[in-house]
Amino acid sequence: MKLALSILLGLIASAAAAHPGHIGTQNGHDHILALVLVILAALIGVAVLVRQLMRRAVRS
Repeated sequence: MKLALSILLGLIASAAAAHPGHIGTQNGHDHILALVLVILAALIGVAVLVRQLMRRAVRS
């Protein structure tokens, strides 16, 4: 359940980063910021996944 939630949050974050609300300001900085947000969302998702896998490994 938490895994699905984290994936959903990651998708929402990446979608929000890919489509910034400020359409009028399409500078290079916006694209860099969007890329950074997508990378951060992906890293957080991977960290959550690794943590869950480690917990399962410890239990078994």
